[in-house]
Amino acid sequence: MLQLVVPSDNECMLKSTSTVSSRPTSRMAIRVAIIALGAVSLGACASSSTRTTDTAVAATAEATAIESTVAAAPDTTLPPVASTADVLTTIEATGKYPTFVKLVNQAGLADSLKTGGPFTIAVPSEEAFAALPAETLASLGADNAALARVLKYHVVPALVSPDPAASGPAPTLEGSTIEVLFTATNATINGALVLTSPRPTANGAFVVIDKVLLPPKK
Repeated sequence: MLQLVVPSDNECMLKSTSTVSSRPTSRMAIRVAIIALGAVSLGACASSSTRTTDTAVAATAEATAIESTVAAAPDTTLPPVASTADVLTTIEATGKYPTFVKLVNQAGLADSLKTGGPFTIAVPSEEAFAALPAETLASLGADNAALARVLKYHVVPALVSPDPAASGPAPTLEGSTIEVLFTATNATINGALVLTSPRPTANGAFVVIDKVLLPPKK
């Protein structure tokens, strides 16, 4: 007789376990039996295929949901991968800090930051510039010397190691010092929170901070 082997998810077959009985049986009956068994087998395969398809669809939906969640998460870090470009070009290439780049060019500091160094630059985020009083930003935009002084206050003419042992005052291009504090959980510069890991570049590194630093009045 013919015995149907119930297919697994990866296997669907009819297996003959013995020869057809020698008892008189019409060829038509044998054909009917084979067709019936084949139908059952195909049904089992279809069920297996449906289960496999459902599993694949579920996995795809889950992956899409995870991808959407990651895409929606705020970008608060930059990969600590060294750039072969200079520090200002690298900052500009991120496309995330156009106000800082625009002001650096306006103040005439671009060439110095591209060719000198090493520098560690604290780049205020776009939100940090937006939080400045409108009159402060307007006055800086109208006075390139004052603007240059503020921007230089964000630049340390050395590489600053993100190590608690390196906490303390650090000199800036402006001439005054800034207070850098590293802890086990975060880092601050003059109280401004450092939002990213240091991003190494060809002539220094930069981090992003959540406030614009204003130098002491002279």
